[in-house]
Amino acid sequence: MSTTPAAAAPSSLPLTLSKTEALYQKDGTLTTHTTTLTSLLPLASYPAKTQALFKPIPPTTTSEDPNAESQEKEREGLILTALSTIFHAQGGGQPSDTGVITTTTVQGTKDKNDAVAESELIVHQVRKLPSTSTILHLVSPSSSPSSSAPLTTTPIPTTITQTIDAQKRLLHSRLHTAGHVLGLAIHLLSRPQSPSSSADPPVLPIDLKDGKASHYPSAAFVECFGTNGGVITGDKKSVIQAKVDELVKSDLEVRIAWLGREDAETECIGGIEAVNLGGGEGGGGEDEEEEGVRVVHIGGLGCYACGGTHVKRLAELGRVVVRSIKRQKGVSKVGYDVV
Repeated sequence: MSTTPAAAAPSSLPLTLSKTEALYQKDGTLTTHTTTLTSLLPLASYPAKTQALFKPIPPTTTSEDPNAESQEKEREGLILTALSTIFHAQGGGQPSDTGVITTTTVQGTKDKNDAVAESELIVHQVRKLPSTSTILHLVSPSSSPSSSAPLTTTPIPTTITQTIDAQKRLLHSRLHTAGHVLGLAIHLLSRPQSPSSSADPPVLPIDLKDGKASHYPSAAFVECFGTNGGVITGDKKSVIQAKVDELVKSDLEVRIAWLGREDAETECIGGIEAVNLGGGEGGGGEDEEEEGVRVVHIGGLGCYACGGTHVKRLAELGRVVVRSIKRQKGVSKVGYDVV
């Protein structure tokens, strides 16, 4: 039996990609949304660099299944793009959303008696291309399509309905906001605790600056470093926990806004350099240029440049637990979780 050699990965994008409106950055409460499909192509048709952004989709069929080969080809993944999306793209320390997308296509003419074909696609991963601000959804069929035609023949444009996993989104939002609350607590504790600094000096080193952060479930942390060698010692865990508890109990409002670059650099804790503003793999891109820098305000105590999703008020966080404090090469890493 002869086999067909695998096609070489293309060196350029298979189509002209345009910016996707990231609705999750404007309204993080949306869990379902109807929009227009702009492309649906095999992941393999994209350049190797783009393919590398995604992890393989776990197989779901067995070798005994007569349709296994064709289904597994589609399980390798299709890339779906749309005019707008509520699916958060991985980036800024936050995982991507998952969920389903339903495509609705009227077969034949648009008479009321024509059949309407629907296909449900599972959304496994979401990434953002910084060069075009296009948001790519890695999808696969939820079941064997009713038609023998491949899904990639779906007419463009086609109406689609996006539905995110709301429970997972809420967890991601809680973890992301909690990370900023923890960072804010560290920031406040590194400042004088009263107007008279000599009477009530900072609890933490005054030279602490924000570093990297991760808001992934079971692996959440914030890092900071001292510009003059300051570190957070393990005995400060309880005082940081107390400050975090105080902030959560205050139930401050969490507000999203856009600021000009200069204002954001001045007002945001840690500034805006090296911050992934766009909620994608490569940073803010056009989002920053067109709308300013997206920031999240925690009450009136401080704000952070951020492209992620958040809760509306701090009471929605539940309990934020400071898990650990580790130090390596001058960097203090504070692990946390929400319960």
